[in-house]
Amino acid sequence: MPQSFTPAERLTARELVTYYAGLYDETLSVDDVLADVGLAGSAGTAYENLSGGQQRRVCVATALINDPDLLVLDEPTTGIDPAGRRALWDLLEGLADRGVTIVVTTHYMEEAHRLADRVGLLADGRLVALDDPDALVAEHGGTSLLVVEGTFDEATPERIDYPAEMSLRNGSLLVAGVRPEAIAGVVDALEDAGVAYDSLTWRQPDLEDVYLELTGTAVGQRGEPHQDELPAGGLA
Repeated sequence: MPQSFTPAERLTARELVTYYAGLYDETLSVDDVLADVGLAGSAGTAYENLSGGQQRRVCVATALINDPDLLVLDEPTTGIDPAGRRALWDLLEGLADRGVTIVVTTHYMEEAHRLADRVGLLADGRLVALDDPDALVAEHGGTSLLVVEGTFDEATPERIDYPAEMSLRNGSLLVAGVRPEAIAGVVDALEDAGVAYDSLTWRQPDLEDVYLELTGTAVGQRGEPHQDELPAGGLA
């Protein structure tokens, strides 16, 4: 399934999937596949009149129609609303459970973590990490973070007297290794330093933290990223 899909727009969703079904000797039921991707009620609508998310689902349907053993999807949920995205995730997980090998490229870290048995992180066309997503988070994600939103300058972390690492990232003040029960202590330290803030959010590390660690300034500190090969099989 390509990232860009430009079929004849005058055809309906059912006609497009039927056309692709005609390219194979054996296929699944067109209506069943349309139902699987959530288009049963829009099967008779011309492609040009479908929403962007619905058009993306048609693209998924054309990739599923021949009941593939190997499915390669380039950003499958781009432009799909959150409910539709989760429905497609359920569909892909069901296919993987049936033995279909699925390779997905995505910018959604939540999508990669939920779907993949193995995640390969790319930076500048090079594979910098490959492992189970939970293992990647455990090894490279760092500790829990308290994210403080507000307007800060580069000297802000130095003005706060608190026994934990503080840094700025994308305008947010990050306090590393803070447990939920210690948040009140951070609040007291901010007030003592006269630092105003808009909001506090506590979160555990995720794949986005792993990606930033492995592809940001820390990459230069660790040396050159290693190269590896992506093994076949599984949902990656």
